[in-house]
Order: sequence, then structure tokens, then C-alpha cells
Amino acid sequence: MTSVPLSQTARQHLPDGTIDLAGGDVRIPFPHPDVSAPLLGPDDQPYPPTAGSRELRELIAAAAGPATVTAEQVVVTPGARAAVLLTLLRAAGGEVLLPTPRWGSYPVLAAMAGARPVSYGPYPHVDALDAARTAATAVVVVNSPRNPDGTVVDAATITDVLAWAQQHDIIVLFDQVYRGVAAHRTPSPLDVAGPLPQHCVIVDGLTKSHAAAGIRIGWAITAGLHQPLTAAASHLIGGVGIRAQQAAVAALRQAPGPRQQALADLAARTRAAAAQLDQIPGVTCPTPDAGFFLFPDLHGWLADTDVAGWLRHHHRVAVVDGDAFAAPGHIRVSTAVPDHDLTIGLRRLTAALTTHP
Repeated sequence: MTSVPLSQTARQHLPDGTIDLAGGDVRIPFPHPDVSAPLLGPDDQPYPPTAGSRELRELIAAAAGPATVTAEQVVVTPGARAAVLLTLLRAAGGEVLLPTPRWGSYPVLAAMAGARPVSYGPYPHVDALDAARTAATAVVVVNSPRNPDGTVVDAATITDVLAWAQQHDIIVLFDQVYRGVAAHRTPSPLDVAGPLPQHCVIVDGLTKSHAAAGIRIGWAITAGLHQPLTAAASHLIGGVGIRAQQAAVAALRQAPGPRQQALADLAARTRAAAAQLDQIPGVTCPTPDAGFFLFPDLHGWLADTDVAGWLRHHHRVAVVDGDAFAAPGHIRVSTAVPDHDLTIGLRRLTAALTTHP
């Protein structure tokens, strides 16, 4: 399966002055720990533990919340998408159920794992899952809060999905990487299920919650699949770099106050930006339940138009076309950019969407 980079339309500060609202990383000023370590030393001579250092796994388990999560259930990976891929390998030769809209990498990773992606629609109601399920269904992906639109799956639905999947011997991959940037605590299988069910894998990381995309630290939390995921990681990854793990330890040990304030400010600007775009005639822009993406609906007045290309070339603002998320007629707009970029970018978007016939 071929794929298209989600932010291919532009990069910030291109020569033509394009403002980049297409990225998936956090670019606002953010409090980071001061980490001073040599670039190479004795700690780097041996291979790192395949599942991650004991110290980091204990911190991840503690941050997950429930006392029932242990370091032995954690597999550290180079970014959350590696944890997704390790889990999807369990579906090789079968099918993976995905939401729509959905992160553009899910179907690509499923294909890389030797599985066939199948859509179950916008929300994981059991009826929708049953309609999409076949004898080949091996994994169902639940992304909450969801990229690209910030939809949050409620606790009752999570409980139902876990029970349904157990009944049909299906693995639940619960991707919660945007949970850490929610203005309020969003439900997780870790909250509703007591001890984590054997057939569930929680995927998370530091990219969004700690604005740390550059160190590539993600993880899987699993009670029943730790051994096969670790075995696959030993061949595919060989262990995450020790310096990246040390940076992750520092991030998780940092006092949460400044980070929580930065994330609260981000949530406020996201709400304000949604209200601004929602006032444009012909545009519907719901306030996302969580996360920092807006996903305005442009159906009806930009039909059959390359929206992202038109905005990029004629209005010098980069967004991601909804086609990348299997949701044509939408665009994804990031609010996690510097103040100047967001102000100018929204001004250009508003002017473009207001004046377009």
C-alpha cells in the first residue's frame, strides 16, 4: 500500500511565507526538563533492554493511573506508532477494524503487518462493530481522543467494546496518545475495566502530552500480550536508545504544574479557534472534545476542490485535506503552533473561506 505524508503540503516558514497549520506535533512554548548528558558514554555500549529500562517502565506504569498496572506490562517503543505496528502484527493474515475518520497511518500500518483494514464507521458502537466483523477480524482499533476530530469514546462504550471483543476473541488496540492533551480526564480501559483485560493493548506516548515528538518515545501497556509484543520488538526495534529513555524519565519526573498550565492554555485557544471558524457561513466547525485539531466540515461549497492545495497556493496557509483521514469535504487544522502563526493562519483561513463562492 502506498501512502502520502499527512503534512506534505507545507512546512513552517517556507520561502513563500506559508503558515503551517498541518503538523501533528506540539509547537507552542512548553516547559521541558533540563537534561544534561554526554552524547556517548559507557551506558551506550550494551544494547538497551528490549522492553525498556526498568526505571522508565515503572514511571509509565505509575503515570497510567491504576495500581494494577505494573512495569512488567509495559513495552517501550520508538514512538507510539511502533507500538501500534507491534500490536497489528497480531492480525497478520486477518482484518483490522478501524474508525472513520481515522489517523492516516492506521491502514498503512495494518497493510505493513499483513492485515486488511476495514472501516466500522464513526463510533465503536457494538452494532457497528458487529456489522463490520468477519471470521477474519483479529484487531479492533479504538482511538480516543481521536485524530483528526477530537472525538472521545465514553466509558460505557469502552466497556461494551471490551466485552464484545472478548466474546469474539478479538484484540482491542486502544490508542490514547491524545489523552494527555485533553482539558479533562477522558475514559480509558484502565479506568473502566479494573485489571487490564488480557485481550487489550493500551498505546500512549510523550509526543503530544509532553511536546516531545523529537525523542520518539511511545509504549504499549498489555497484560496478555506482553511476551509476543516484546519478542516482535526484539527483532523489529532491538530496544529504544538509552538517551531517549533518559529524557523520557526526566519528562515523567517533572512537576506537572507548568505542563498542565500550558495544556490548559492550548485547550482554550483550540476552543476559541473553533468558534472563529464556526462563524463562517457554510462552515461547520465543532469544538473538539479533546486534542488540538479542528476538523471543519466544508461540504457543499468546496465539492470536488483540492481544498488543501487551494489554501496552500492561493492563501498561503497549509492544512491537511480530509481525504488523508478518509473524510473528504473536511480539513484538519492544528492549533498547537506559535501564537503568531495561529493568528495569521486563522486570519488567512477565515478570509479564504469567507470569500470563496
